[in-house]
Amino acid sequence: MKPPRFLLGAGLVFWGWQTGFLAIGVTLAVLLEAVHLVSTRLEFSDDDFTRIWTFCTLLVIVSAFYSFSTNGGPESFRGLFNDPNFRTQASAGHSSARTAVMLLRSLPMTLFPFVLAQVYSTREGISLTMVSLILRRRWNRAKRRGQPLPAPRLTHLGYPYLAICLFAASAHGGQDITFFWGTGILLIWALWPRRSPRFRWYTCLAWTIVGTAAGFGGQRGIIQLERFLEGYNPQWLSVAARRGSDPQQSQTDIGESSRLKLSARIVVRLETPDHHPPPTYLREASYRRYRSPIWSTGATREAFQTVTPDPEMGTSWDLQPGVRKAAAVNLACYLAPKGSLLPLPSGVSRLDNLAAFTLQNNSEGAVLANGPGLVIFDAHYGPGQTMDSPGTADDLEVPPKEMAALEEVIDELHLRDTDPAHPEAALRTIEQYFQRKFRYALGGAEGKKAAPAEETPLTRFLLRTHSGHCEYFATATVLLLRELKIPARYAVGFSVHEGAGSHYVVRQHDGHAWCLVWHEQGKYWEDYDTTPTSWMETDAPPTGWFQWLGDGWSRLVFEISRLRWGQSNLRQYLLWLLIPALGLLAFQIFYRGGIRRRRQPKSVAVPPPVWPGLDSEFFELARRLAAGGFPRLPGESAHAWLRRVGGNPILANRGIQWSELIRLHYQYRFDPRGLTPPDRQRLSEENRKCLAQLGDFAEN
Repeated sequence: MKPPRFLLGAGLVFWGWQTGFLAIGVTLAVLLEAVHLVSTRLEFSDDDFTRIWTFCTLLVIVSAFYSFSTNGGPESFRGLFNDPNFRTQASAGHSSARTAVMLLRSLPMTLFPFVLAQVYSTREGISLTMVSLILRRRWNRAKRRGQPLPAPRLTHLGYPYLAICLFAASAHGGQDITFFWGTGILLIWALWPRRSPRFRWYTCLAWTIVGTAAGFGGQRGIIQLERFLEGYNPQWLSVAARRGSDPQQSQTDIGESSRLKLSARIVVRLETPDHHPPPTYLREASYRRYRSPIWSTGATREAFQTVTPDPEMGTSWDLQPGVRKAAAVNLACYLAPKGSLLPLPSGVSRLDNLAAFTLQNNSEGAVLANGPGLVIFDAHYGPGQTMDSPGTADDLEVPPKEMAALEEVIDELHLRDTDPAHPEAALRTIEQYFQRKFRYALGGAEGKKAAPAEETPLTRFLLRTHSGHCEYFATATVLLLRELKIPARYAVGFSVHEGAGSHYVVRQHDGHAWCLVWHEQGKYWEDYDTTPTSWMETDAPPTGWFQWLGDGWSRLVFEISRLRWGQSNLRQYLLWLLIPALGLLAFQIFYRGGIRRRRQPKSVAVPPPVWPGLDSEFFELARRLAAGGFPRLPGESAHAWLRRVGGNPILANRGIQWSELIRLHYQYRFDPRGLTPPDRQRLSEENRKCLAQLGDFAEN
């Protein structure tokens, strides 16, 4: 059945209106309905339609891949497989739902080439064998076996495509009633010409009004029920969300006999403009209170404040409003599903191109981001003012157990007269002291002799072993400065030193701890590191082909993650690659396929399709009955017609049995399997029997 004029165009415009693709919908509608303005038609072969259908299938697959990757599907399912729980299951379900909705909305675009080809072709219908692999295999198998080929079922794509447009339009975010009335108008437009002739037009109109009113009432009822359920939020349905990373404290290895050597896995990638040097440190967090072996902020989770993105640039975040820093660095790092601390350079003031869902920071300079698995952003930074809170009394707190060792070191360095407002000389002295007298080692600060029970690990490090890793140096430095009444904090993050030109990488073993010193005159915090520089070579694992292989794999995972989380233009490039594929398909159809254009005069009617079963012998019986004065009424079924004719006194006494004839005729006309040769012969015999019983009825 061919849909009425302009119905498909209206369906496309309605789809575009509901889904936000109005310009695309109008363009497709114009291309589709322009067929009524031209008389040229194209003669497509079955193979041509199969090629076009294959191309549309390719478009659907690409659209599904694009939708799945855009909505975080791979990462959600990876989290579900690695840690199956209620939260990861919900995340995977949400990603699947968003993917399905996005794919459904794009179906009118991806299937449009196939519909357009049929509309501009000379065919009034498309055989299902062109789009169904199962029917095509059955047809080829019957052909190979020499069996009678099933009659082709031709289908016009107009009504199926209209249904697809309506389903795609249903994937909209509005809560108004425009979708209902638009769908209702299009359905009435499509079905009114196909109404049964057995009923008067006013009867059909009355039932249409009743059905529309019932549908409208049902829709309003569903909306009211949905609003009721949204407002009904019992306590047992709520699920408390928890963050995986905890920026409130840092568990050090101070006091441990050995320290785990970290791997060479790349965790952060940096790129600087114009070969500028990168920042020395990338800080994740800083802490104020030391209770061996834990550093903590001493604050509650509520100390984090939400950072609001720039209203015009939704991916720009001001960490220091009104402050502009000249230096910039591009950072790429991964985020955990429950949020992660961002590694940022000291003095960072603004983040650009950060596609985070939420961003929070605290008074210790930690920035907590929740977003996709991979984020790539620009950080603007520079010396001077930082987003950390000014130094307070908490930044001068020293544990009583460590005071004796600290006092001994201060006396050794002659720092009793240090002025906290001018600590430059003291800072140089402390740095030279650690560089000259101490050495870096992955193991703990253990001495050869047994240590007194009351001696703390930090005291043992300062007075006896003079050996330890960066956590010892950073902790000792912070407490020494505090003992000198200089505000200081303990900072953790990464050191940046591997790379060249504009590209640098940070590995897991580049994790580092250092000190922050309060600059009283400038009112800002400065990085201060007393760990011997040999720590970089000591922590670094041996290089070789194995690390080269690991770096190659890390780069591959990084590029895949960029594709997955929308941080690359590869998806757009993939869509552009469809253009040469479409050109190749057009070349095969128009030049190699030998398609001929035929100008069809408007006065020449298109021949009706040949339906299967039109050669049934039953039609001979129908002509005899019509000639005898008993024609079949419009809209009357064959069964009802023969019951009416059989009840006539003229034919009642002839004892005609045509039930078997009707059954075989219906099977021959409407069963896709048709009739077997014996049943086909039986249909002919039953018809001859009925004609013999009629006798000379037509002449009477």
